Amino acid sequence: MGRLIHTSTKDFGFIFFSSVTDPYTSLEAKYNLTRQCLDILAEFGYEGGIGIQTKSPLVLKDIDILKKLKNVQVGFTLTTLDDKVSRFLEVYAPPTTERIKALKELNKNGIKTYAFIGPLLPHFVKSKREINELLDAIQEAGTTEVWFEHINLSSKIKERLFEYLKVEAPELIPDFEKADNQEYRDQLNKTIFDCLEGRNLKLGLNKIIYHHDLKKKK
Repeated sequence: MGRLIHTSTKDFGFIFFSSVTDPYTSLEAKYNLTRQCLDILAEFGYEGGIGIQTKSPLVLKDIDILKKLKNVQVGFTLTTLDDKVSRFLEVYAPPTTERIKALKELNKNGIKTYAFIGPLLPHFVKSKREINELLDAIQEAGTTEVWFEHINLSSKIKERLFEYLKVEAPELIPDFEKADNQEYRDQLNKTIFDCLEGRNLKLGLNKIIYHHDLKKKK
């Protein structure tokens, strides 16, 4: 006879808000859809893992519910400390500096956090200083876990990106072209690991993520 595996009836696995769209777009301020979902989980007493990844400080309005959840972690996507650079790829997203402040507020309230640094922009390979400044800000906010992801220059993304660059910043095209090869990724990996050395920061998956290395769902 097979062994019976006893699991909590209030743990159905990991719930993630959300892998494709931001759960805290500006419409969330009006409709509170994410808040309602979290409230249901809190009332139910859900014991499984809950992850939230966003670019918006709107998540702060839900701290009261987050505190009721047993196993929740909030992550902020970051690209750079320079708000002008972040605006380049994230036109409608809140400034990076506001996201850092939100991380700090969440940590002050005892909410577990992480920082997701991606996509890694080509200028990072030229400057350890910028990576270190970003990691300093993350640590000063009280966050102890970071994730890194290489830029995904698939044919569709590359086509849209380069069309935009041709109009807005053609001088950056050579840098993005160089970013689409393994030698570049290896160099950037080394730079990041050098910057992480000696820091009390956990690296998600213990590696820098590259989209094409992830296992495809069957």
